[in-house]
Amino acid sequence: MAQIDDGPGAKRVLWPFYLALAIFVALVVQATIQGHGLDYYKTEAGPFEIGAFVAMGCALIGFVALAPRVVFGPGWHVAVLMALLMMRELDFDKRFTEKGVLQLRLYSGDYPLLHKLIGVFVLIVIVVTLYRLVRHGAGPFLRGLRDRAAWAWWLAGAIVLVVIAKSLDGLARKLEPFGIAVSAETDWWASFIEEGLEWIFPMMIILAITSWVQQDRARR
Repeated sequence: MAQIDDGPGAKRVLWPFYLALAIFVALVVQATIQGHGLDYYKTEAGPFEIGAFVAMGCALIGFVALAPRVVFGPGWHVAVLMALLMMRELDFDKRFTEKGVLQLRLYSGDYPLLHKLIGVFVLIVIVVTLYRLVRHGAGPFLRGLRDRAAWAWWLAGAIVLVVIAKSLDGLARKLEPFGIAVSAETDWWASFIEEGLEWIFPMMIILAITSWVQQDRARR
């Protein structure tokens, strides 16, 4: 990993990570006190779902606070992406329309025009955000991996976690066409791990952001 300033000033940038972790621990303690079992962790009100939303919120707030010149400048698309991910955690993509804005049936079916217009607007924002992310971020990300920059490897780890999590989601259903039978217990644990990885993902995003900020400050 890249050598960056690790003095007291640098350590202070980690407050978004500690804040998100503290809130998650509080959610776990609350669930334990209330006598909830592990099934509760997979619900929308459970520690994983709420913790993931809070962690991404801490990542966004931390990004704005620690690197405002980037957020309100050339890197605004990163902040927008984090905001979109936060809204996805709250199911905003299908909460305000009869069909989810990411579903083709919303646009091909007989649904209110307003809902379709909202969906088109959201899709435009997503496409523009992803385009800018690839155009302006792919190069620095690959160079960061080559140079063993901490922020790039945290980000790479987060991407790998997402791929693994999506693979575990509905594991039994996905393997059934291949003639592979998955027990109910294995499928339950796969779902539990998937929810846990979805919480770890924004925590790694926070570490990627704070590592980048430390490296950026060390260069100045």
